[in-house]
Amino acid sequence: MAVSRKLIVGVVLIAIILVAGYFGYTYYTGMVEIAEKEKILIIAADDGEPITLDPAVSYSTDSMRIDRAVYEKLLDYKPGSLTDFVPSLAERWEVSADGKVYTFHLRQGVKFHDGTPFNATAVEYSFERLKTMGKGPAWFIVGPVAEVKVTDTYTVTFTLTDVYTDFLHRIAAGWGFYIVSPSSFKAQATSDDPWAEKWAYDHVSGTGPYKLLEWKHHDHVTVVKNDEYWKGWAGKHLERIIVREVKETTTQRLLLEKGDVDISYTMTIPDLLELKGHPDIEAVIEPSFSALYIFIHTQRAPLNDRRVRQAISYAYDYKAAVETVLHGTGKQMQGPLPSSLWGWDPNAPMYTINLEKAKQLMAEAGYPNGVERTMVYTYPSGDEPKKMAGEVLKVSLAKIGINVELKGLVWAEQAAEAKNPETAPDFFSLYWWPDYADPIDYLYAMFHTSMQGEAGYNWAYYSNPEVDALLDTATITPDVSKRTAMYKELQTILVEEAPSLYVFEYPYTMGMRKWVKGFVYNPLFIGTFNLYEMSKQL
Repeated sequence: MAVSRKLIVGVVLIAIILVAGYFGYTYYTGMVEIAEKEKILIIAADDGEPITLDPAVSYSTDSMRIDRAVYEKLLDYKPGSLTDFVPSLAERWEVSADGKVYTFHLRQGVKFHDGTPFNATAVEYSFERLKTMGKGPAWFIVGPVAEVKVTDTYTVTFTLTDVYTDFLHRIAAGWGFYIVSPSSFKAQATSDDPWAEKWAYDHVSGTGPYKLLEWKHHDHVTVVKNDEYWKGWAGKHLERIIVREVKETTTQRLLLEKGDVDISYTMTIPDLLELKGHPDIEAVIEPSFSALYIFIHTQRAPLNDRRVRQAISYAYDYKAAVETVLHGTGKQMQGPLPSSLWGWDPNAPMYTINLEKAKQLMAEAGYPNGVERTMVYTYPSGDEPKKMAGEVLKVSLAKIGINVELKGLVWAEQAAEAKNPETAPDFFSLYWWPDYADPIDYLYAMFHTSMQGEAGYNWAYYSNPEVDALLDTATITPDVSKRTAMYKELQTILVEEAPSLYVFEYPYTMGMRKWVKGFVYNPLFIGTFNLYEMSKQL
């Protein structure tokens, strides 16, 4: 049977159209799928379960990770900066000539998640709530403030009790002064819970770019785009963020390698080192504000002799600590401040292992053959880095005739011992990272005489009137250059006096798929993300 040439051509054309249509549809649906995936960011973290979402109570990374997305402060740090600020809910601010009155001019047209307007009354309410509840970040924000006053609808003043040159750092901190909706919180208040703390545990009402969608306990927290956000949504942005609780670091790594999560917050250093050459994963190992200190009990013989403390500082094998604990990713501290913090002195003196010098100092102090009694080093049970740092201490000091016993305790027990000078150990291990980005938060809290015992973290029981005077003066000195000079002088004294071993800077670690764009690392905001500025490009 003859077949028409036209019929054949027609069939072929139809086939071509059908195939093209199929592939076109497949391409289109694939692009749609990619576009939808690009709107969602999934984070895996071992601390994915927040302690609370209440910004007046939260004081841990797990909570700040969510609060930073849903609440906002009057001002914030400039991306990547530790010293410069950018406006947020306050468009601008002024400081009085005497340094005691801060006037904030607030942004207009901003709405809370509940649709009510942001204004000066909300600032006043949020501060009064923080002050009255007295939890979380209240200790470093509330203290300097004598009065908060609403001047008009969009102007509010903070009058301080004295000159606090770090005041802006305090309210811009990661655990800083977040503004909540008075309407939402008052609506949930009860006679036995006047500040709606129970409700705020798992509900939010802020002005941030994201709103809480759901919190499935010990599984995930999801926040979604706030359509009414005052900065708008032009350009590429994430529209949904899911924080998954994944306890096992091995599971986190597998999920990251498969692309099932975009960010793995809790990655081990060995895993990250192995992933350094991965074509699709950014293995982040960055300097941070975290540092390890080993306090030396300065009021107990023979440690009350500066020469003995210096001998210990010369005997300690810092290189071994960095290599065994951090696998070479961190570095020895140079002085009592981490190198990523402003005010750190790159010329500060620094101990390196020198056994001959250590033995000479021990002899000068009257201990040529070492010390008879065994000294005690305490660390939190289960904290392997601190335990390993203690093992380095034990081996190092044995070489100059000092025997050290390692004692692992539950953190609460370790701290309770340290708060009493009679029961405090000879050596106490402590990580420190700042509540706000100012050297005073390190130096004052750990080395001012008033911070001994229950008052703070001076568990070396170190007391030096010269150091106290410098710290007191630096706190109320507005001139940054003058304060920096004082901080440098303090660093030199604290190295020479050796009330602590300044062991190492602990790096920030994280695994992230390279398709994640816009993340800006800031050591002040460890474990949290600048989500509004971030995006994905698959």
